[in-house]
Amino acid sequence: MKRITFFKGKNRKAIRISIIVGLINLILLTSFLVIFIRIDNQKKTLELTQNYNKFDDKLRGFFIYNTNFIKGFTAYIQTFEQYNDKDVYTYIGHLLDNNLDYIRNIGILKDTTIMWNYPKEENVKTIGVDLLNIPSQAEGVRRTKETLKYNFEGPIDLVQGGTGYVMRIPIVKNEKYWGMVSIVLKADKVKKLFETYEKGSNIKVAILNKSSNDSLVYGDKSMLHNKKAVEFHSGFSGGYWNIYVLPLSHKGVVHNKLLWIGVFMGLLFTLWVSIRSYKYIQMNEEIKNMNNLLSLDIVKDKLTGIYNRNFLDSRIIEEIERVNRHDGNLSMIYFDLDLFKKVNDTYGHRQGDAVLKEVARVVSGELRASDIFARWGGEEFAILMPETTLTGAIAVAEKLRIALENVVHPVVGKVTSSFGVAEYFSDEYIGSWFNRADNELYIAKVNGRNRVSGKVVSKTDVSVLVKVKWTDEWLCGNESINQEHKILLKLGNEMVENSYKFSKQDEIIQSVSNFLVHMIEHFENEEVILKSINYEHYQHHMDTHERLINKFNKLKKELEDTNAKPEELLNFLLNDMLIGHIEKEDLKYFSSLSKE
Repeated sequence: MKRITFFKGKNRKAIRISIIVGLINLILLTSFLVIFIRIDNQKKTLELTQNYNKFDDKLRGFFIYNTNFIKGFTAYIQTFEQYNDKDVYTYIGHLLDNNLDYIRNIGILKDTTIMWNYPKEENVKTIGVDLLNIPSQAEGVRRTKETLKYNFEGPIDLVQGGTGYVMRIPIVKNEKYWGMVSIVLKADKVKKLFETYEKGSNIKVAILNKSSNDSLVYGDKSMLHNKKAVEFHSGFSGGYWNIYVLPLSHKGVVHNKLLWIGVFMGLLFTLWVSIRSYKYIQMNEEIKNMNNLLSLDIVKDKLTGIYNRNFLDSRIIEEIERVNRHDGNLSMIYFDLDLFKKVNDTYGHRQGDAVLKEVARVVSGELRASDIFARWGGEEFAILMPETTLTGAIAVAEKLRIALENVVHPVVGKVTSSFGVAEYFSDEYIGSWFNRADNELYIAKVNGRNRVSGKVVSKTDVSVLVKVKWTDEWLCGNESINQEHKILLKLGNEMVENSYKFSKQDEIIQSVSNFLVHMIEHFENEEVILKSINYEHYQHHMDTHERLINKFNKLKKELEDTNAKPEELLNFLLNDMLIGHIEKEDLKYFSSLSKE
């Protein structure tokens, strides 16, 4: 009997290839999942750190509040030499006001002995007690006296019975230790307050007081040994705390499910996942790099916390280069606050600053992560919107206008905004693009404020100035004319670019006039060459030169007399006088020069 063999020839080769493909698929997908899990863990750690910072801020606020309101009493001790019991209790009662909700009592110690304890009726038996003789409190009292720093500990056993948290604040008089204020806080109220802080920060904490024999201040002791808990260190409580933090809620990631899907989907799915992971990692690195930049003051506006103009300028250049390479969309929203000078004049600059901060906060909350929002200066703001058409940007601007209109500032009331929107054309001058957005903002102001203006224009519109690029179709056969054309093209682009940097009208006119000198010199040289070859349309060409120069002088005079915007003159000089003349008139004599 012949034995049937399945694993030979083509069958064996197919099985080997399928196994290799399967292994490659599994390895690639596993590698991707390892990277994904690592990034996910980094993201969770960052989120946990941010949530802890919220908790930390609330905790600091709690301590600062309790130490600040008792400073009035320390000033009382430092000012007077003799103290009346009635005055002391009245003064402490006035300071406390409505704070007895979580404060059990306040003890005033002369050296380490309780001299007064408010409320007096409930704490009479504690008067005269030296806390150095109370084991549960001796260490904390001694530390406050020796270090002259406030400290917080608890829950501990109290002299009057029960337990509570104690905050001790030293009193220094004539540069010497006099005594201390001991604020006793209700244990259940403080724990409830800490629970509120936890929920508001979406974390679970356990606090260990390293300055007090590793006593547990708050939380579940089991968290101290939980390897998943992240440990933070804090010294603002007057001692040294280790704070162990866990997220309050966990978001599961279906890693195993993704793994099996990848195995069964095969090499095609693996390739897709690999590309996606590469893009994800690249984006993550860009975000990290951007966050590193954000830590530098050079990119942030100190008042509002959003980007400043320097950073916006650099990003505009990057985004424009991207659009010019890949022919994408890019729009700008330029807006300012209506009648903001009146806000500053009426309510003062402090309230004006508060309005600017709130505007930055509201607008930031409405934008995409890819949008670049910056303070342009004063009450003016700009938003750079990649991959966004004019229609899309106008819709966003309208949403922002409504959002800002609905904000009621506590002191100032409502402050509206006006918006100008413009979409970038490939190879357009930055100044031309911004001028169009600025002009739309002006139109919104003129039409009554609190509105959005964005005009649809074509690339050939007089308001759009586009950089002109040399083409070999303009080679005429005469090297002298070719070089002059190239130089004029370069000078023309530089002239337009520089004109947007000038702030005064006469500087722009002077720059344009300097360019015209070079243009006239070229006309004269060109006429000499054309005359030397007996060009049949020589006279017509000269007349064209004269008409162009006359029209330029006319536009220049209008600009000088009306103080209008220079776009029409620049457009004529670059596109009609230079490029238009080459393509409409100069091309006619190219064949004659070639023959010569």
